Amino acid sequence: THHAPTWQACPQKSLGWGYAKQSDLDLDWAYYNNLDPIIETKKARLWIFGHTHDRFSQHIFDTLVVNSPHGYARAGKARADLYATVDLSQEFLEVTFNGEYVGRN
Repeated sequence: THHAPTWQACPQKSLGWGYAKQSDLDLDWAYYNNLDPIIETKKARLWIFGHTHDRFSQHIFDTLVVNSPHGYARAGKARADLYATVDLSQEFLEVTFNGEYVGRN
């Protein structure tokens, strides 16, 4: 999905990460859906999402929920490369992120 499937995958925002004013922070609800009942009952092994611009990997219920974004270029933080890997052959899924944040001039 484009948006995070649950509020649990939405990182706490701050003015230091490119938000210019407090009213920007009041839009947290625009970054996630309330799909917790689907995550809990359908028990997908993996859910990949975007939109939050913050790296995320956590098991929520029985599902590995992952986001591997580019980052906030306007805040001077961007990723050197843009991929993550998940070995689907394993019973317990884990994500390996590749790349570190680099400054942009």
